[in-house]
Amino acid sequence: MKKFFLEEGAVFTLLGEKPMTDLLIYDGKLEDISLEVLVHPEDAQYVEDCTLENWKAWLKFSKKLKMKNYRFIQRRSNFDPTYIIYGIINIKLFQDVFEKYGDEFSHVDPEMTFDQALRELNQPDSRFWTKVFQDHYLSGLLYGYGEKNVESFVEVGGSHMAHSTDENPEEIQLPNYAALENDTKIKEYKKQRDFIKNIYKNEEFMKFTIRCLQN
Repeated sequence: MKKFFLEEGAVFTLLGEKPMTDLLIYDGKLEDISLEVLVHPEDAQYVEDCTLENWKAWLKFSKKLKMKNYRFIQRRSNFDPTYIIYGIINIKLFQDVFEKYGDEFSHVDPEMTFDQALRELNQPDSRFWTKVFQDHYLSGLLYGYGEKNVESFVEVGGSHMAHSTDENPEEIQLPNYAALENDTKIKEYKKQRDFIKNIYKNEEFMKFTIRCLQN
């Protein structure tokens, strides 16, 4: 879990301004694995299985936590059912996006309220979330990629865009996404990282993280 928070961007969902972070985990048979770059398939199976078991254990543990502001979610990948998507959402930030871009979300389902959408997040047959996560614009906003970056990606594709970069990689890695040359979102994430580093200073990582999840 420490890797998920520090390397996958989940710490920015916990203490920054990233509404959602998730992780794709293989859950099929080795012969069905869809990863194309495998030098030693048995190694990939070991890593994926270990990660999957860790997530299952974490989700079981997280049910004991008294969380009001966060929620852990899981769903099957729309693009490859042999993968499960596990993630965390910041409910307040998630709602802010839902309400700010209400017109866009209403195009998916004009009757959908935020409370109902929240209840359906873990429902594998939710037509609303299936459509939202297939929509690069709406899903990009929920992942915190920045409105201008998302708009550009939708309009002309990502071929002209770079990836958000971290010139000086640190233990807390910046979120990775397709970014414009003059991207300002990455500057915001760098400021948030400094803030997060200061909060975690002199704290034991997982114990403090669990306290934050329950605040």
